[in-house]
This record gives sequence, structure tokens and C-alpha cells, in this order.
Amino acid sequence: MIRAALLLVAAVVAVSPAGCSPRSAAPPPARTPATITTPAAAPATAASDPLLGGAMAILERLDEYTEDEAYRQVSDRLAAWHRQRPAPAGPRLEPLLDALPDRLRQSLVAVRNGGEDVRGLRDACWLAGLARQARERSAGGDQVAVAADLFRWTVRSLAIVADPPAVPTEASPGSRWLMPGEILLAGRASAPQRAWVFLELLRQAGIDGVMLATGDPAAPRPWLPAAIIDGEAYLFDPLYGMPVPGPGGDGIATARQAATDPTVLRSMSLADRPYPLQAADVGQLVPLAAADPWSLCGRGEDMQPALDRLRGPRVAVDASALLERARGAIPGSGTAGGLWEFPFETLARRREDPARVRAALQADVAPLSVPSLPSTVAQEMTRPRVVDRDDPDGTRFDTEERQQAPRILRPLFAGRIREFRGDMPGAKEAYLAAQPSRQEIAATVAAAPAEARDGLERMLERMREDAGYWLGVVSLATGDDRPAVDFFQRMTLDEHPQGRWTDAARVNLAAALTGLDRIDEAVAMLRTDESPQRFGSRLRASALRP
Repeated sequence: MIRAALLLVAAVVAVSPAGCSPRSAAPPPARTPATITTPAAAPATAASDPLLGGAMAILERLDEYTEDEAYRQVSDRLAAWHRQRPAPAGPRLEPLLDALPDRLRQSLVAVRNGGEDVRGLRDACWLAGLARQARERSAGGDQVAVAADLFRWTVRSLAIVADPPAVPTEASPGSRWLMPGEILLAGRASAPQRAWVFLELLRQAGIDGVMLATGDPAAPRPWLPAAIIDGEAYLFDPLYGMPVPGPGGDGIATARQAATDPTVLRSMSLADRPYPLQAADVGQLVPLAAADPWSLCGRGEDMQPALDRLRGPRVAVDASALLERARGAIPGSGTAGGLWEFPFETLARRREDPARVRAALQADVAPLSVPSLPSTVAQEMTRPRVVDRDDPDGTRFDTEERQQAPRILRPLFAGRIREFRGDMPGAKEAYLAAQPSRQEIAATVAAAPAEARDGLERMLERMREDAGYWLGVVSLATGDDRPAVDFFQRMTLDEHPQGRWTDAARVNLAAALTGLDRIDEAVAMLRTDESPQRFGSRLRASALRP
């Protein structure tokens, strides 16, 4: 039995998680209530729509299931749900799609047969869970506070990398063309990927968000995302990892303030690095809607009314209506606007060079496939939950399953899923289970077949490294600054000084040190940031200690 487990660990060195194959995921729809309110009625349950509700219940708790079987069951439920619906009159064709180049429009074909439904609904469920947590932390329902909270999560949880670029070129084509759910699992994102995830989170929180672009409206250059709240466009810079400060450094700047007050964008400049845009550059901005084909013309539009009744995620986007609402908040936008091409470019690159994308995804998420080591099996609490094929809403348990907690089969994967739904104690438990001791790693490697030992040891070390970093992120998110300092410093920077999380750990360590009022140490840490976010880190250091 132990040998079988060892072989399974060795096998995942070369195989990506079942839930992480590079397929399309769905952005959510745009709806902006005037204020965020908590419904008085109890949340709807799977009982009110067993097929769709059961599919959502499985996707939100993938850590409790055998994942391949769970995806099959979700696919079956969605197919049965659609068979029960009246035949649709035909897909709604978003008129903005006509302006896309033919190469990007080719992605429309794949989504109209429902092939992306499982990934689309899964990613929307995860994003909705993160948005729900931000709303709960903003007890007063202040949308600006919720937007700022979601941006903090995005910067804290998605370590910045340079790949893929906002606009690929022959010299810099990029390889990490991932969909939102894959970005969430990997925890690493380029600036445009951060912007995409942030805009999706805003949508799930009930806040309109658009990508702002500058230059010629016929060929706009994407700049940064904005949250549209009460007729103003609040600016967030994902490359610098910070909101654009308002006049005098107070609050978050709006597009109108940035266009009329030269000090706003000037405050983002450093002595040796002026901010790329100034007030004169943003007097005429173009709003771009972030959406992919599944959310625009896939079957999400049919699902949305039922998901609304279930208090589920937003999976359909009316991009034209979104832009119409956004224009009044954006200086000089007039009737301009369109679709942000980055999500469509992502799908095009995945279609044109799937092997390159799969390799990049594998490099990011391979440790998520590593199961618990045999030496820790005794500490696990029960077997994995298997979906009952005779239980259409996915809610029936046997007596043993009802009384016992879920087993951690793949601890890093379980930790990510629990984070997304707000189970922070469960996430910490999972990440701790993904930190085998050096002795456990040595014993596991020694018992493995000789030909698998080198790869197995590297993968277990990667799992340990990732788990230490994510423990720091969860601790920082829950306000536990002292343990966060330990995880970032001792278990990440000291153990892996040139590791994959080095720069992100320095930035997050600075946040934890600031929370402990250790300002000089925080400033020193920010000034060591060498990532693409380094200019923002230097600005934060100057704000802490001019």
C-alpha cells in the first residue's frame, strides 16, 4: 500500500492536476446595485434546483471529492439541467464581438456547444466565494471598501510575474496563457492577469469594473482596471500593486481626478522612474469590458436566472450595457469602448500552441497534485468523499461521512479550494499537511523506485516550499502578523532564498512587519523587491518612511 502511494507521488511529477488542464473558464456577468446588501431571506439551497444546485455544491467543495468523478458528475448534472430547459431561441450575439479580429473570434465556436460549462461554472464559484468574503468584511456595504479589499487580495495572493505580457510580440510571445481558475490555483499572475482576476472579482461582488485604455480609440492601449461606483471610476494599478492615491494621498483616485489634477499621477513617479502616464494622457479614456466568449455567448446566459434564484455566481455578461453604465464615470469616453482583447488573446494562444501552455501550467501547479505522504496517512481523518451517482443533488452522505471530516488527499490543492470558499482554518490545516519534514521526505524518496527518486525529491521540496509560503499568505489575510513573519522569513526566504516566491514573500513580509509596527524592517524589505512590482514597492517604502 505504501509502495502504491509512493508511485502515485512519483507519477504526479509529470502529470498536472485533473482540475487544472488548460481549458476555458468563465468570467461572471456585470450587475451593479447601488449598494451592497445582504438578503434578508435564507440563502437558497440545492433543494430548490437539485441539478444546478448540486453541481455548484460539488464545485465549491472539490477538496471533499474524488476530483475526476466530481467533474464527470457536474458535467452530467449540467447536461441534464439543460435538457430540462425549453430550447433557447439562439445565442445572444454581443455586437461588440464584431470589432474583434477574425483570429480572436475563432474562440466563439468552442463555447456554443456547452464544452466549457464545467470550467466556467467552477471558476465563477471560486471567484464568488472570494467576493463573498470581501462583502462580509465590509459590514457597512461600502462598495469602495469592498473593491479595495478585493484588490488587496489580488495583490497579496497573486505573486506578480512578467509572463504573459499585455500585448504579446514575436520577441515576447508569453507562455502562461491561463484562465482565471488556473491563475487562482497557481497563485502567480502577470499584471494583465491580475487585472483580469480583479475585474472578475468585482463582478461577483456586484460592482461594475472595466479596463481603461488610453490613446487612439480605434487602437486603445490598455492601462489599468477601474471600479465604477456611484458615477466615478476608481483606479487600481496591478503592476505597481497599489491603488492610485487620491489628491494629497487620501483615498483612491478616480479617473476624473487623475485627468484634472496633475499631482495625482505625478505622485506615482519616482526620482529615477516617472510614472508612464500623466494627466494630459488620461483626458480621454476608453473603457474596455473584460469578458471571454463563454460569458458572452455561451450557455451561461441560460443558467443565470436559475443561478440568481440560488444566490449563485454571475456567469453571463452584457458587455454593451456594462460599457454604457461606465462611460459616465470616465472622462472623454463618449460612445467609445469595446471588448478587452486580453481574454480572447489568451484563448487564441491556448488554441494555437497548446503544448507550450500545458508546459507552463504544469510548471506552476504540479505540486498541487502531490498527495499526502504515506507517513502522514495515520493523521488523516477519513477517506475521500465519492459522489453518489444515485444522489442527483450531491447532498447525501452515509453515516460515517456525516460524522467525520474530509481527508486531505492532495493538501496543496485542498488548501487552495478552502481559501477560495473562506475556510481559513481548513486551509491552514491543509497547508501544514503539505509540509513534510526533511526526515519524511528522505524516507519517502528512499522507498521510491530508483528512477523516480530525483524527480520525487524535487517535487516534495516544491510542495514544502509552496506550503510554507501559502501559510504566510493565509496568516497575513487573517491578521496573524507574527506567524506570517515566521512563514515568510524563516520558511520561505531563509529556506529558499532564490525560490519562486522570493519577491512575493518580501512584499508580503513587509506588510506583516508593518502590522507589527516594525517600520524600518518593512521599508528595508520593500526596497529589496526585484519583481515587476518593484516601483510600487519603492513608493510604498517612501510612504512608510519618506
